[in-house]
Amino acid sequence: MGSRPKRRQHTVPRTLLRGFADANGCLAMRRRDGTDGLISIRRASVRRDFYSFLGDDGGRVDDVEDWLDEHVESPVSPVLDRLRSGEQPSGSDSPVLAAFAASGLLRTATVRSYLEQLDGDLAPLMLVHKVLTRSGTDPTTLPPESMDRLHAAASRVWSERDKEPDEARSMLRTVLRHFDELASDLSSWAWSLHTADRPCLITADASVATFAPVGQGWLGILPQGSPVFIPISARRLLVGEKFAQGSGTLTADLTRLVNGRLAQEAFDAVFADPSMTWPAEAHMSSQRPTLPIPTVTWSRSDLESSPTFPSIYRAVASESVRVLLKSLGAKDTVE
Repeated sequence: MGSRPKRRQHTVPRTLLRGFADANGCLAMRRRDGTDGLISIRRASVRRDFYSFLGDDGGRVDDVEDWLDEHVESPVSPVLDRLRSGEQPSGSDSPVLAAFAASGLLRTATVRSYLEQLDGDLAPLMLVHKVLTRSGTDPTTLPPESMDRLHAAASRVWSERDKEPDEARSMLRTVLRHFDELASDLSSWAWSLHTADRPCLITADASVATFAPVGQGWLGILPQGSPVFIPISARRLLVGEKFAQGSGTLTADLTRLVNGRLAQEAFDAVFADPSMTWPAEAHMSSQRPTLPIPTVTWSRSDLESSPTFPSIYRAVASESVRVLLKSLGAKDTVE
């Protein structure tokens, strides 16, 4: 590992962005604020200290960035080169593509903002629960106005707290545990390549698209029953599915679906081959994606049921993830 921390880190790997770049290594970029222009691969989808965390000595640690390079990006790079030449994925490619898809679903600023929102929504509720438990107060006996005041006070306390140095580690641990689950689940999926006769696909700073029915709210990182769609160039779409549907020509309907989902889930920017015209569905609204406000119902617990905590995390399948979690200070139990 290098002695100097890498401060500028790609949330989309350069090996994917190369599929959309021109001969000069540039991409067309459109931002959520409506501005557009060209950007180099080196500068595209970069965020400062996105994967870094503070070590025990107070210095920044690049273990996650190095792990992504070794276990996700380097293995998938030759596979992407083959697929861009028109070769179909083979069975031996499945674990590599599963890790690539799982990381692409999770290593985004959009997911980071979701985690921050969940933290901001749930932590005040846990504070309220702690206060009520210590005082022996049954929340179901309090009027709604009193609960609203308690929640508002807890929200202020949480927002004004001094952030702990371990918070970055905590978020990275969450992402890595979900990566391990997703990569394990996706490793048995079938992968196929769909090709268009002209450049028509975009990519984004959230580079893996899923299908989510309209009007049903947020259905998770990978909605139940959804394939994963990864444009690997302006003409080639990689599709992962639980049950094989076959490869073939990339249809206009599927192109619009994938481009639209990428634009919807992007945090800040979408990217395209500079030689192609921006498709209409690549338009981004001014509002970044956000989670719905949670609905909370307080009720008495069933004294005969098992307590929720302490609980044990699902066993980690990947040895490399297990080692990385250890460097992040992970524990197997949740108190």
